[in-house]
Amino acid sequence: MFGSPKVNPNNYQVIKLHDVIEYIGDIGSNGANAVISANLKMSDTENYALMVRTLNFTSNDFLNNVKYVSKDVYEFFKKSKVYGGEIIFNKIGSAGINFIMPNLNRPVSLGLNQIMLRTNEKINTMFLFNLLNTDYGKHQISIRVQGAVTKSITKGAIKEIPIFLPPIELQNQFADFVKQVDKLKFEMESK
Repeated sequence: MFGSPKVNPNNYQVIKLHDVIEYIGDIGSNGANAVISANLKMSDTENYALMVRTLNFTSNDFLNNVKYVSKDVYEFFKKSKVYGGEIIFNKIGSAGINFIMPNLNRPVSLGLNQIMLRTNEKINTMFLFNLLNTDYGKHQISIRVQGAVTKSITKGAIKEIPIFLPPIELQNQFADFVKQVDKLKFEMESK
């Protein structure tokens, strides 16, 4: 629909990701490591908020093998509240791998070693997610990953990823198309 992001045959404006970010944060956005360690108390038993982890995304399971935090912990880590629709990046390990946060209709907090990104009105999050997961997007992420043994990516590196910016109407059409395809795939898999 848009042509190769690397070639940009439609000559869309090329910008840095920071131009379309409304908010980018991680658990460290709530304070120094000592403050985080002193206040982060997770539980395996049902509690106020779910603390989303990479395992939840890779298994597409937000009910089993989950961690929880109390309402006090959830409110303390207010800069890490996740509502659904954010792009979540792995920060360490499989650095740069990213997911769309589903709306779980419950309080959710960002897990450790993740970066959350909320977009502004200039870009459709589903379009951006798919762009980041093209060969071009994966390459742009991978060249920003650091470390020989423990791979990591920073918020600053993510902000510098170059992307092209088609008109929002085309982005929205693309997102609607993706939604329809996902719905059909779900229906086919359910049979």
